[in-house]
Amino acid sequence: MKRDHFNDWIESIDTKNLWNAHRFTLALITDGAKVRILTLKKTSENGWMIEIQNNEGKSKLLHKAFFHQLPANSGIDPNYQYPQPTFSFGRITDEEIKRAIRKQSPYKAPGPNKISNSILTHCIDELMPYLGPIY
Repeated sequence: MKRDHFNDWIESIDTKNLWNAHRFTLALITDGAKVRILTLKKTSENGWMIEIQNNEGKSKLLHKAFFHQLPANSGIDPNYQYPQPTFSFGRITDEEIKRAIRKQSPYKAPGPNKISNSILTHCIDELMPYLGPIY
């Protein structure tokens, strides 16, 4: 799927995007020195626009944008008495796992675990002894 997507993208390139395609095809994925995030801009305390070009500065700026400081007071009473759960936790059965895997689209992009759904659907019998204890 990745190869097909890449080939479709290459075939759709026009003169405006030709340079980007050239850069992507030359850069190794493991080349840590290659710039992957373009220059970022931020406004300083005195109102000047500053360009951030180094990786450390970009990292700090992105961290500040996406990970805000926790509030001093969360607004939750630490002595709050939560109600009893409405149901108790039960072990997941092998049949429930199989049913969930069968519902998945086999050619969808892999999630955070990087396991393709097609691997799960085609190898379910071999994987079940390992999936049950994990879940």
